[in-house]
Amino acid sequence: MPPDEQKSKWFSYAHNMLKNNNYIPYEISSFSKKGYECQHNLNYWKILPYVGYGLSAYIYDGTKRWQNINSIDSYIKKLKSHKSPIHFLETINKKKKNK
Repeated sequence: MPPDEQKSKWFSYAHNMLKNNNYIPYEISSFSKKGYECQHNLNYWKILPYVGYGLSAYIYDGTKRWQNINSIDSYIKKLKSHKSPIHFLETINKKKKNK
């Protein structure tokens, strides 16, 4: 990796070049034309529900967040035996949501 000073120069150069070409920053390192921001990423920032499918996927329904297990063998075994592949589950209260 280049030194921090070089990385900083490259970031500034990229930021200015994108800004001069009508791209707007909407995350620390994401740029887009207005109206073309990545909806997937913005969902996380706005704490909106999302669904993930498959191995190691995260799901959030607005109240609870959970993750499927990350071992392919265990995931397949659970599904074949009609068991839940959920590895982790938490309830998101208002205090946690606002962090």
